Parts: sequence; C-alpha cells; structure tokens
Amino acid sequence: MVSLIVPVVSFVAAAPAGGAIGAVRIASKNFAGAEVLSQLYAQALAAKGAQVQFQPDVGPTETTFQKLGQGEFDAYGDYQGTLLEYLGGRPSNDSARTHAALEEKLRPLRLTVSNPAPAVDVNGF
Repeated sequence: MVSLIVPVVSFVAAAPAGGAIGAVRIASKNFAGAEVLSQLYAQALAAKGAQVQFQPDVGPTETTFQKLGQGEFDAYGDYQGTLLEYLGGRPSNDSARTHAALEEKLRPLRLTVSNPAPAVDVNGF
C-alpha cells in the first residue's frame, strides 16, 4: 500500500512492500494547485525508476480520500491541514503538531503521510 499527502503539503499513501517502488498510481484533487503538487511527487518517483500512472482531477478531498481508501490509486498530494480537518482533527499554526495529529488520524486507516514539504501556506497579495 502507498499513500501520499501534501505543509503544509504532504503526500498520503499506502506503503509499498519490500521498499521497492515498481508501479505506482498517483492521483490529484480537482484544482490546479493540487494537480501541480501531485505531479511533482509523480515526476520525482518516475525519476527514481517508478512506473507512474497519473490520474488527474479526481475531485475534492472528500472524493479523492475515499477513492484512495478504496484502492483506486496509491497516493495523492494534499494540504495536511485540509486533510486533518476533513478527518475531524484541528490543524494548528504549528506544522509539526498538525503533522503529528494527521499521522494519528491516518494510522488506524493503514495510510501513511510523507514529511511535510518545506513551504509556506498563506494567502497574500
């Protein structure tokens, strides 16, 4: 199983057996920023030798996360605060604390999350 999530961005995934990458199915949520994030992970995995199949525009968090759990793909990029809130948690302004809370929520679902990407998640002009 491989799952990936994205700081404020992380990668949510089900973990591959034996550490081999092999073939991996990466999806993205249905907005441009999320597609770019998922594409970055997909291209990085491809550069490491994975055979990547990319499925864009799956839907909002509710749809994409559900399809991940159903095994329709192996991973996608998401914002850790967004996913944590969807799972009933409360994100904080501390990325490490939010990440730890997200890991707790995903553990019973047998999903893993990457370390958060070093980025700043702000709206500004």
